[in-house]
Amino acid sequence: LLVGCAGLPHAGNPYQTFYMDQDFSGVPVQPVPYSGPPQVLRSSGNYDHDVAGMYIKGYTLLGASQFMGAAPDPKLAVEQAERVKASHVLLYSRSSIAGGNGTCPLNSVGRCDQTAEYYAPMTRKGFGVQTDDVPADVSARIGRPGGVLVKAVRQGSPAEKAGLQRDDVILAIAGQSVVFYSYGAAIA
Repeated sequence: LLVGCAGLPHAGNPYQTFYMDQDFSGVPVQPVPYSGPPQVLRSSGNYDHDVAGMYIKGYTLLGASQFMGAAPDPKLAVEQAERVKASHVLLYSRSSIAGGNGTCPLNSVGRCDQTAEYYAPMTRKGFGVQTDDVPADVSARIGRPGGVLVKAVRQGSPAEKAGLQRDDVILAIAGQSVVFYSYGAAIA
């Protein structure tokens, strides 16, 4: 994601200036544009918990704004949320991110002081799991490499009805081996 530089004059709304859309090409779960007033949420201090919580409730990331500097009026984040038709805007400041190390949650390259993530409901529920790569220690414990680690199970999804839970490992679906293909991938 594009990160604004410290000292750069913010013409207008920095949440709009430094906004970047999430790419949904080829992804089976699409966002539903929202037309009501967005709800503003503050970070819990645990980025992974916040993102999983939005997924569990049936929301997907539309995009994010990241920039350096003091937190502007949250009304500016709401304006951007309305512009991108988001139902929720999740606000982080560097001091509220777990560990307080200043690392941007969505940007592995640099640092940011402010992050706003914009979420909207998903168009279809699909299977309903958010996955990650299986850590080496878990693969060793189960005696088999591969598969995907369940990070979150969406409420009301087929995965929830089947009894899947966070930290389960999916090794195969319908007899076909499952392989993790990208960070944060979700099985549709």
